[in-house]
Amino acid sequence: MTLRCLAISIFTVGLALAQTATTPAPATGTVTRGRGPGRDFGRGPGRGLDVFGPNAEARLTKQLGLDATQQNTLHTAILGAQVQRKGLNEKASSLQTQLATAVKVGNESSIESISRDLSGLHEQQTSIHAKTLSSLYNSLNATQKAKAEPMLNRELGVPGPRRGPGGRGPGGRGPRPTQQPAVTPQ
Repeated sequence: MTLRCLAISIFTVGLALAQTATTPAPATGTVTRGRGPGRDFGRGPGRGLDVFGPNAEARLTKQLGLDATQQNTLHTAILGAQVQRKGLNEKASSLQTQLATAVKVGNESSIESISRDLSGLHEQQTSIHAKTLSSLYNSLNATQKAKAEPMLNRELGVPGPRRGPGGRGPGGRGPRPTQQPAVTPQ
């Protein structure tokens, strides 16, 4: 029973990953919530650096005020990453098809093997994405880094500082603020 639940879960994840690869990217200027369609890690325009989003080079040049050398570094990093990601996406697509076949025939050893292979691809995609961000970030001056850091943190999923009393940020997360007893003057 547990193995069947695992197989169904893996199949569902496989379908979800296969769906995101074929969904077109949203129009420029739209804000998406969570992980944007057609992106491996980006959070959508306006939420992170989104180095693989539409018009990334022009948008980042404008947002961060990149000079010609920085634009060249960004262009080179994005092109290199796109070549690497294309190969990985093709491998992932093939593995997703193999996973679907293994699930349909109930081959549990293949399911486990393919799942490990998919995890390895995800690890490589994460590395490529982080290296691209590092290349961009390390080409920036101190002022640009200060402006880019919150976007970089959002892109990488780093939790931000909590706001408000008791550390409660937007969405009501964080501990509830304790009420202080009223102090009566004596």
